[in-house]
Amino acid sequence: EMRGGGFVRASKPDAVLATLSDVLDKQPTDEVSSSSVFTLSGMSYSSGVHLCALTLDAELGKVKIVKYFVVEDCGRMINKTIVEGQLHGGVLHAVGGALFERLAYDEEGNLLSSTFMDYNIPTALDSPDVQVFHEMTPSMVTLDGAKGVGESGTNGAYAAVINALNDAPSQLGAGEVNVAPATPDAIFRILSAGVAKARPSA
Repeated sequence: EMRGGGFVRASKPDAVLATLSDVLDKQPTDEVSSSSVFTLSGMSYSSGVHLCALTLDAELGKVKIVKYFVVEDCGRMINKTIVEGQLHGGVLHAVGGALFERLAYDEEGNLLSSTFMDYNIPTALDSPDVQVFHEMTPSMVTLDGAKGVGESGTNGAYAAVINALNDAPSQLGAGEVNVAPATPDAIFRILSAGVAKARPSA
């Protein structure tokens, strides 16, 4: 076996027979390489739960996320900082798509929102304080037990934000916001239609 840069007998792992340098000195080559192939026996998926709490200004159609929680199971977590960074960034990405970032086109198909002057993105003031909690159930089909976490923040957050938003108009008797991004003008139209519907006819 090879351990710690040296070759040893499996029965006596502490007794080094030769180092890698010793072997290279006796061979007509300057390097040693190896390769291996691993094939997954099945797919591995991470799972999680997102909870979004927000307030809605019914007069302005303005949304403010006040609390955001993620419980994530990415299997064996190799680097906690990277995992939480993926989740924080993914949640903000989804907040942008759900509430801010609108691609507008004219009748000829020309993009109208091609600069940050007219393409709205969330700022630090719009970024929720995302609290992340971890469950770790190792995958049975990967070598290291990891499941991955790359898209987990974005996938869950889109639904969490829109569902939390739609809870508010429903309490006012209005319909659901079924467009993304749910900009203040889109939200205000839904609220105004609900108010008009609720008024008794003369």
